[in-house]
Amino acid sequence: MINSINLHLSYACNMNCSYCFLKKQSRSIQDSFCRWDDLLAFLNSAPTGDRLTVILASGELSLRPYLIETAYVNIKKLERIKDIEIEFGMYTNGTNMGPILDFLDKGILSIEHTSLSWDGIKNTKVRTPKDIIKYDDAYFNNMIKTIGSSKYKDNMVIRSALTLQMLKNIDDTLHHLYISGCRNWEYYYLIDNDEYRKNEFISLFTTALEIMYKYKDKGMNIFNLNLSDYYKSDNKCKKVWCNCLEDSIDISMDGKVLPCGSYSDIYRYETPEQDFDDISIPFNESRIALLNKRNCIDCNKCDFISCGNLHCVECSRMVEYRAGKSFQYKATQPCKLRDIERETYFRKVKK
Repeated sequence: MINSINLHLSYACNMNCSYCFLKKQSRSIQDSFCRWDDLLAFLNSAPTGDRLTVILASGELSLRPYLIETAYVNIKKLERIKDIEIEFGMYTNGTNMGPILDFLDKGILSIEHTSLSWDGIKNTKVRTPKDIIKYDDAYFNNMIKTIGSSKYKDNMVIRSALTLQMLKNIDDTLHHLYISGCRNWEYYYLIDNDEYRKNEFISLFTTALEIMYKYKDKGMNIFNLNLSDYYKSDNKCKKVWCNCLEDSIDISMDGKVLPCGSYSDIYRYETPEQDFDDISIPFNESRIALLNKRNCIDCNKCDFISCGNLHCVECSRMVEYRAGKSFQYKATQPCKLRDIERETYFRKVKK
């Protein structure tokens, strides 16, 4: 059953983030998704739950706000065809928050599914805007103040990529969020960053977690520290390694039905040639399951069943593309950091 869809509306972006998973040339493409009749018929035929979340995937959609409104108007028609409630969300890099806040006010976007990407108080080193003169650190830091003074300060999630630069400024970063009034923050692992193995990174990460717990005690909701559900006494092992393949699909800008975004031909990492279904034909759940089975690695190679890091989630397809000669080496890229997360949690919370 489909409960979530990532709809690739546009790939155009005004940033050159060093860790972006899109191919560099794709971020200059001005085309956009336009097959609304086909999409509506496809969703009508698909086995959806009574609530459907549509994440509008892109480079940076705030640059083309009319696409957000177009998607909303067209997909909302499904509510008149079948008994379903549809919510919309997106990720934004913060360069044009005006339309995003306006869409939140109008209910076009849901605050539960709309997040801001901000990599810290000094973030333009790895998150380089194409217009570096306009979009400097001060611009993005002021945007945090804008969110903090809005009615969404207690609900919008600010997301930061886990990079060396972010860790070096973690105290100032969390302090800026706190004094600005923003209360929800999380960091996320990059698909491939071999710095995660290095002693300097591990040391900074260990210190950073201590600082995060300090701000948690002040009332900030740091999602990475909310591990209690993973470590309940009756939770003996992890059930899945990747949690994106259960009830979610991606629809590419040209209307292909993908298990997830990593299969798209605009993805930076190599994608095996596939024969994907198109939204012009009814949804075929077995086809998605077959693609997943064919392309995902055997998770037991990672010993994920008995691994103590129950909170760890990895993209099994992407492991193969990391640097290194053996699968074991590639798969353990973030393991030390995950160990530290778990150990700090048990020391700080479970005691």
